[in-house]
Amino acid sequence: MAPGRTHQARQERCAPRAAGKGNWFGRRTGPRRPAPRPRWANGALALLLLAARPAGAQGYTVTDLCTLGGTWSSARAINASGQVTGTSALPGDTVSHAFRWQNGVMTDLGTLGGSSSYAVEINDAGRVVGDSRIPGDTATHAFLWDGALHDLGTSGGTSSVARGINAAGQIVGYSFTPSAAPQYGFLYQNGGMQSLPGAQGNNNNIAFAINAAGQIVGKAAQPSGPLHAVRYDPAGIHDLGTLGGSISEAYGINAGGQIIGYSYMSGDVNVDAFLFDNWGIHDLGTLNNTDFSVASGINSAGEIVGYSHYTTAFSTDHAFLSFNGVLTDLNTLLGAGSGWTLNQAFAINDYGQVVGVGTAPGGGTHAFLLTPPAPAAPSALTASVVSGTQVFLWWTDNSPEEAAFAVWRKTGAGSFARIAVVTPNTTGFLDSTVTAGTAYTYEVRAIGLGGASAWSNQVPVSPAAPSLAPPTFLSAAMAPGAVSLAWTDNSSNETAFAIWRQGGGSSWARIGVVTPNTTAFSDSTVSPSTLYSFRVRAISNSIASDWSNTVTLMTPAQPAAPTGLAAQVVSATQINLSWTDNSNLATGVAIWRQSGTGAWARIGVVSPSGTSYVDQSVSANTSYNYRVRAVNSFFASAWTNAVTATTPALPVAP
Repeated sequence: MAPGRTHQARQERCAPRAAGKGNWFGRRTGPRRPAPRPRWANGALALLLLAARPAGAQGYTVTDLCTLGGTWSSARAINASGQVTGTSALPGDTVSHAFRWQNGVMTDLGTLGGSSSYAVEINDAGRVVGDSRIPGDTATHAFLWDGALHDLGTSGGTSSVARGINAAGQIVGYSFTPSAAPQYGFLYQNGGMQSLPGAQGNNNNIAFAINAAGQIVGKAAQPSGPLHAVRYDPAGIHDLGTLGGSISEAYGINAGGQIIGYSYMSGDVNVDAFLFDNWGIHDLGTLNNTDFSVASGINSAGEIVGYSHYTTAFSTDHAFLSFNGVLTDLNTLLGAGSGWTLNQAFAINDYGQVVGVGTAPGGGTHAFLLTPPAPAAPSALTASVVSGTQVFLWWTDNSPEEAAFAVWRKTGAGSFARIAVVTPNTTGFLDSTVTAGTAYTYEVRAIGLGGASAWSNQVPVSPAAPSLAPPTFLSAAMAPGAVSLAWTDNSSNETAFAIWRQGGGSSWARIGVVTPNTTAFSDSTVSPSTLYSFRVRAISNSIASDWSNTVTLMTPAQPAAPTGLAAQVVSATQINLSWTDNSNLATGVAIWRQSGTGAWARIGVVSPSGTSYVDQSVSANTSYNYRVRAVNSFFASAWTNAVTATTPALPVAP
């Protein structure tokens, strides 16, 4: 099929897969898990992810994406517009081509001149990346498709593979060296391919995904030899660790920096999917306590998809969805009588649509698109009168994948009418079209690809200018060592704002008072790995306004401290330090020094995986004390042990 030619992927044109052909599952096998064990559950994180999916929610719609004329296809990625990319067999099943699917039409993306191509990722602009055989099928090259295929070349060897693309068009993957032995991760941007930081000289550095912030994940060989899941940044390669085994790989990263993949368990027999976040690495478990699972995709809400052995006989895989620490077989979310078996899920977009590969009702191995039902209804709708002409509404968002929220209002005993539509994840709205002294009732519902949710609770209000208007649109965000709060000041007569906090096992308590017209506050008394709630109100002498909306935030974990700090005096002008790295949450290691009984001062920062430092700023015949700690963007670890080293005097000239 010529590049760019389209194939009308209508279900009636799908051909069943012949027995023994088109196995696209990439199945792994292994011995039976010795005994059932509990699923991963992080209580603190579960509290943070308050927008939980209703247990056992069903009614998902499955769409057969069909094929390019062969007997099998596999969908690997989906963007926010519902465009899907993957690979399909052509008639005869002897070769396969990359495709892009949209609104029932499957487009053959062609090749770079060879027989086959393979697509793995698509960004919101509809650009596709993957790899293709070149003329003569002598090698494979990474490609970008934006209406036409573009050969991205290699980093000097014969072959390359593209695996991820973000909204800015930055592409990641890996390229072989001229010897075809080591693989180096690359970043392709501005028309050029460059090796990732720390990749050169380290075999098996592979990049699999890149998010909108330019954070890259993949795998890299460690000094001890095994491959570990890693995150790349300008400081170097961050080892994300494992679930106890020797090997792990990272396949995806979302806008919030959450990373997914798989890891061997202790003993290197069983393999489990993992989630890595600000609190470390978490085991997502398997379906039915089998021995194998892989996390393949994650969206902005933290919904994760992948696949797991379904039985201990390893006869098939089942696709799964993991959210809020709960692993769900996607097949249980289908309507009765669908006829499908969803075997592997590879990607999920922010509207909850899932793509992958499964066994279609006719028996073929086909790409599928899974669309969720209507989202969960918002709850706890609350109204606060800001003035005689303004009412502030806020609610709890209970759905991870709504497309919008619709705000409805009725006046008196009249009928409800929609007054606004706000963007997904919004939890507040200011109605500035009310009249003082008039009775209103509000309700809100979420809108998704599967329809509208049930209504929230109704809340009545009769606007009358309060003596002191409450603050609105309170927000919270992490900053280094603190939580930053911001709000809108709606009053003109306050004498102060009072900031209140609840969390860490404590009841609501006032933690600060700021001057009038202030709209921000920094809480530097927070602890790591703690769930906090905040609210603010205006004060005027003995009068207090209504509360603002409440915001909740989980603080990140503190990195683990390095251990075993040792110092070696090399000369009168050099002392070498070494230590053991114990944290996969650090972004650096800070080295501090004290001369004699003077003040401590930071003298250097090394990469997060650094375990040594050379201090060449010392003076002869001087005693120095050293200590080290791991740091990240928010917190620092405890200190290592302190060590003392004394430089010798300079030799006396003859």
